[in-house]
Amino acid sequence: MRKYIIFIITISILLNSGVVFAEKDIPIGAPNTIDEAQWLGQRIMNDIPGAFKTAWREGVYIFAKAWGWIFGVLKSIGNSLLSILDKEVERKRPEVEEEFNKEIEEMKEDIPKTTRSLWERFKDLVY
Repeated sequence: MRKYIIFIITISILLNSGVVFAEKDIPIGAPNTIDEAQWLGQRIMNDIPGAFKTAWREGVYIFAKAWGWIFGVLKSIGNSLLSILDKEVERKRPEVEEEFNKEIEEMKEDIPKTTRSLWERFKDLVY
């Protein structure tokens, strides 16, 4: 229960850390004069690219960190699976080689029976 509460508090702190605080020099409400409107418009037009740039950098950073972590986990899982499979392959190798050699011998016996010469095929076509 205690871990659950600590987890909730931590998540709420992380979520609330992204709150944007208003600056004091921006007036609240509609601009009263053309100069105020122009100033506000210029301020917005100057701040929007910076906001997108910051958001993009943070997003890329978070994605890169997440990808690195996921890739590391998948790599460790893959390595453990490969080590398990290597042991199993080495254990089964003699049986597989023996079965493979049996198949080769059977094919060597069956091939002369199943193949016919070109002349025999031609005779079958003509007659």
